[in-house]
Parts: sequence; structure tokens; C-alpha cells
Amino acid sequence: MFREDREEETEFVTISYWPDVEAMATFTGDDPHKIHHLPRDEEFLVELPERVTVMQILVNQLSRD
Repeated sequence: MFREDREEETEFVTISYWPDVEAMATFTGDDPHKIHHLPRDEEFLVELPERVTVMQILVNQLSRD
């Protein structure tokens, strides 16, 4: 989870890892970009996101100096 404190609000970015896009689609009911809002999201969020951003890890290794 990432956090950025601003003057009047705070932004959080949460990252979750999935085995593959198909696993995400199974969880969401066929659309991996679909958001599952929590019951009190509307109360706490400035805006409700409409879609999940799906990204792939292309390089997964530690740099060795």
C-alpha cells in the first residue's frame, strides 16, 4: 500500500498480486477491471473509482551491485 499526504486529502494506492488475469476475472465475475466496493467506501472516499487498473510484472528480480 502506498500513501501520499496532500494539503486537504490523502491518496492511498493498494496493490494486490494475483496468479494471473483469469484468477482476477473469476473473483470479479468475468471482468478483471470490475471494482468490489466495500460497504462504507462512499462514506470515506472523495471519489469512487470505476475501474481497477490491471498491470503485469515484467521483471521480478533483485538488482545485485
